[in-house]
Amino acid sequence: MKQNSIRRNFVLLLFTFSACCASTGQDLSSVEPEGTPTGFTRVLLDTDASSGQYIAATADGTTLTQIPINRDEPFEVWVRYRGLPLVLNDSAGMQLSRIAANESGEWQWASMGEYQSGDNQDFLEVFSPFSDRGASEKPSGLDLVVVADVGTKLSSLESSIQPADKESLTVPDADVVLQSETALPSQSDSIDVEVSIDWSEPTGQVADRQYSLNIFNGYDSSVAQNPQYIENIAYMAAPVLRYHNMSGMLADPSKNRFSWMDTASRTWSAERIAAALDPLEGLSEERVITIGKWPSWMDLDKDGMLDADQYEAFAQLCADLVRILNIEQQRGIQYFEISNERDMVYWLRQMKKGQPLQIDELAEIYNLCVQAMKAVDPSIKIGGPAACRGDLVQPLKQFAILTMENLDFLSYHAYASGDATETDINIYNRAGSLGKNLSTIRSMLNDISPDRRIELHLNEYNICYTHRVRDERMATHKGGVFDALVFVELVENGADVGNAWNECDGVYGKMGRDYTLRPPAHVFHFFNTGMTGPAVKSTSDHPDVIVPFAVLHEDGNHWVLINRSSYANNARIELKGREFDDQNVRIFCLSETGLKEMTHSLSELARGIDLPPDSVAFFFLPDDSNTEAQ
Repeated sequence: MKQNSIRRNFVLLLFTFSACCASTGQDLSSVEPEGTPTGFTRVLLDTDASSGQYIAATADGTTLTQIPINRDEPFEVWVRYRGLPLVLNDSAGMQLSRIAANESGEWQWASMGEYQSGDNQDFLEVFSPFSDRGASEKPSGLDLVVVADVGTKLSSLESSIQPADKESLTVPDADVVLQSETALPSQSDSIDVEVSIDWSEPTGQVADRQYSLNIFNGYDSSVAQNPQYIENIAYMAAPVLRYHNMSGMLADPSKNRFSWMDTASRTWSAERIAAALDPLEGLSEERVITIGKWPSWMDLDKDGMLDADQYEAFAQLCADLVRILNIEQQRGIQYFEISNERDMVYWLRQMKKGQPLQIDELAEIYNLCVQAMKAVDPSIKIGGPAACRGDLVQPLKQFAILTMENLDFLSYHAYASGDATETDINIYNRAGSLGKNLSTIRSMLNDISPDRRIELHLNEYNICYTHRVRDERMATHKGGVFDALVFVELVENGADVGNAWNECDGVYGKMGRDYTLRPPAHVFHFFNTGMTGPAVKSTSDHPDVIVPFAVLHEDGNHWVLINRSSYANNARIELKGREFDDQNVRIFCLSETGLKEMTHSLSELARGIDLPPDSVAFFFLPDDSNTEAQ
């Protein structure tokens, strides 16, 4: 029989901490439950929790964590918890002790009993009889489990609390997402670079929808109907057009040319919507309609948050838009996005002030909207939250967990800088930072949803995040180099969709306000018309100078060389994995002098081709010029 030196009248002591656990000199071991989340649990953020996170049950009767036991001496089990009662079970599932609910709303320590060695098997488990939903203003959960010597003092328990990760607690003043990569030695002269492409080694990545665009000015029907605008959108050939104009879309049409609303009746204007969408119909494979925020009458206190009594009304407004677009107008819009950069008001603002995050509230709004929208058209895909801070992965993870059943894609944004004086090399380096961040988020989504792929959309990016700093590089060939570097990172790091900001305006646009194409537009054209298909292995012995990327395109063997250097450099190109005749390769090169077309034979390319400074060169080899290597 189990020894019942378990304290039925357990010790419950209140302590509130803002810091968290280092190892001590006593025989004490701690378990952070969120480190190994089980089914029917979610990891939540709290600056007062150990490591800034804790675990909560999403269903009744859930095991929150298992505690390994490797002791020869008597020990005591302590938990730091909040809200609903907890049960301690042995490894066979037999109850050893139970503690009552902690209704204080704060984290408290409680003993779950003293045990002799040999009383239990290899582990114990902490079990939640009930889910945390609706239990209290602050969700219930388990923060920390400590196995300690009998009689361990509370000061020692306090020392086992770990400080929250810096990312979870602070937000820089600037909204810059990308951090600089490690500085590389400055190039002092032109160099020779060896480039190798192996057509027999696919990377497993497929380039298709990553080279897409945002539609911003196209909300204005007079813009959307302009023949030059339409021609340029067709030229860039973006496979996914994300319609996003957060303030304009919901504005009073008498004051804002971008409005899709009839503010007098507080409903959508089907006529204004049709006037904006009709001209570009059929120019993209897919479209995303972003409902960036809520109308002003649903935020009467003007705090940026949806008023609590307007949740259902906003969900219905979103559903009404689906009905107009896909039922009444039969447009077959595939994607809808709920909210744009509302992390600013639901968790970034709170981080800056050291207040509890309100991710749960945005997730609740999102879930209500999805239910209402899919009741109208079950075929659509819905995602969000289009977070402005993609580098803060934990809040995105929590949002994804809270919306898991309703999340078809997770979206976020990334900009390289807010300073137009930053060096070109720093800006180019941040494309690599973007790739690392993207890979982290992709891995996170795979971990929390192993059986269903949640798409990942980086649906805003450019060099400079603020229009107040007119970084002219976005409108030059250097913007084209940055876009090309980002395209490679998007494909190689698991993005399903990438949408650059934006198609047309005076600062960011791939065309100017006069509808003149800017140099980056050519990068979009050639990537979308020639750089799609399975990616293959490509290497450079100086990737800090020339970045290669190659695909098995339906029309042949295509590759691009991005010279991210301020010097002209010579690239010697080796093609492997297939045997090629010495055929001519059609080349298009974008640089400071504009877009130029040329032709070189494969033998000439093997000897080397000079690439201008800050340039993007596309190489198109027809399909009939190769055979499989024997």
